[in-house]
Amino acid sequence: MGAEIPPDDPNLGKVDIAYWEIATRYSSRLQRLALRLCQGHDEPARDLIQQTLANTARCDLYDCDDLWPLFRKIMLNAHIDHGRLRSREQPLPDSDGQAVHPGVADQTVLRAQLHQVLASLPTDQVRLLQFVYREGYSLDEVAAKLDVTPEAVKQRLKRARGRFRTVFERQEMVAWE
Repeated sequence: MGAEIPPDDPNLGKVDIAYWEIATRYSSRLQRLALRLCQGHDEPARDLIQQTLANTARCDLYDCDDLWPLFRKIMLNAHIDHGRLRSREQPLPDSDGQAVHPGVADQTVLRAQLHQVLASLPTDQVRLLQFVYREGYSLDEVAAKLDVTPEAVKQRLKRARGRFRTVFERQEMVAWE
């Protein structure tokens, strides 16, 4: 899933090589974020990375020190655009001939449950979960942001996931009663 053009390709110009080096520098973070956004599905994640790189190739990238916010924003926007296109697809008719969008109700319920669970967690745990799962930061990056060791981040993340899971499962049990 990484950059596949070697920098010593004689058909590439200096600008292409510079862009290849930039894309290579951010490829692992792009892959992690794409896989999270695509819920672990490899093929859509590759498409998302390709779209992101194609969109960033149009930008003037050579003046910036840290391009991750730009790459991340472009990838998130590409993912949102893809979701919007999917939502515009024609709905399937159900047995009564009424149009039904598959999974829309389930997604709405799940999103509401997610917001309830996050609201019940301590702010520091929510922030940590957002850094890792929403923002796509690595444990080392989160450790630098919070001024703690990566091991401390790992332990806190484990506690936050455990608490999230417990609250979510409790909420699920209440919903079934």
